[in-house]
Amino acid sequence: MYTDQLTVLQPFEKGLTKSEIKSIANDLVINLMEGGDPLRMAEAVSAMELLLKELKDNPEFKSYVREEAEKYPKGFVSKSGAKIELAEVGIRYDFTSCGDTEWEMLDAQMKSLKEKIAEREKFLKNLPGVGIEQLNKETGEMITIYPPSKTSTSSYKITLAK
Repeated sequence: MYTDQLTVLQPFEKGLTKSEIKSIANDLVINLMEGGDPLRMAEAVSAMELLLKELKDNPEFKSYVREEAEKYPKGFVSKSGAKIELAEVGIRYDFTSCGDTEWEMLDAQMKSLKEKIAEREKFLKNLPGVGIEQLNKETGEMITIYPPSKTSTSSYKITLAK
């Protein structure tokens, strides 16, 4: 099918800049609006996203790219000006092994506060729309507590077949 890398890479042979990619995307949308099939295009885009994620996450691919990039100590620059260089990414620190009792105390407090906040948010989400009267423990006055406001973004969802 599309396992031949030359077939897959052919449209990108000369290299694409960010502005060229943006221009191509805009052209695709314009063509789509002039009589294309938006549902088929949306499915294709989702499939391409998954394909790219699978490729970038593939350990063999990542290893091979790193091996090739090692040949260019200052980084490889493509025809279009893209720079590919080795990098350490996703650095994580494990503070649990430090033996710092102050950090451990603060971490425990934070976890406790996160749990309390989650419980309170669950309570607030379930309030009736008119709110409820409640005593403010600090001031002694009665206050009305309302549920949180909700916002959403309208979009679409695509589930690719397995």
